[in-house]
Amino acid sequence: MSVKGIRQLKSIRLYFCDFGGSSRGTRDVLKSQSLADFVKKGSFNMDIFMRRGHHPYFSATYINGFVKDIPLRNLEEEEIMQFFKSSYNSFGRRPLKHNINEVSNDIETIQGKWHDDIWKAYESHEMEDRKVYPELNLTHLPDVPRKKIDRKPSFYMKQSRKKDKIPYPKD
Repeated sequence: MSVKGIRQLKSIRLYFCDFGGSSRGTRDVLKSQSLADFVKKGSFNMDIFMRRGHHPYFSATYINGFVKDIPLRNLEEEEIMQFFKSSYNSFGRRPLKHNINEVSNDIETIQGKWHDDIWKAYESHEMEDRKVYPELNLTHLPDVPRKKIDRKPSFYMKQSRKKDKIPYPKD
């Protein structure tokens, strides 16, 4: 896979055994023309190593330093080529975890329940007829005089107006 036009795969290192049974598919890949075409197409280095007595695998190294080892034991030629292509088309990191929970439930939200024609629907205020209310004329109401309430200031208000401090009640 490319990021901003730059392929992420830097190199592939293929390890196999020359006589083991689990490396039969890997030896077939090395003899075939499909591996040569794959290497010509890509812009990466491919190194092939023989390790006797070990199962085959390949190690894909990406430009950010991420290394992915994929075992190839007892696989056929087509399956191995599929692994090569998938490593060529993958990013050099583990897949990112996104929101695992799906947003598909029947709970109605404040905005309303989702339906397919949501963008074709008219707003409810556009569908209703506009109601016209008569204008209120309040100039003809008589002025009502307010009652004056005579209240005496509280004890604490009287004390705060004095220059002396507020006396505390004695226990």
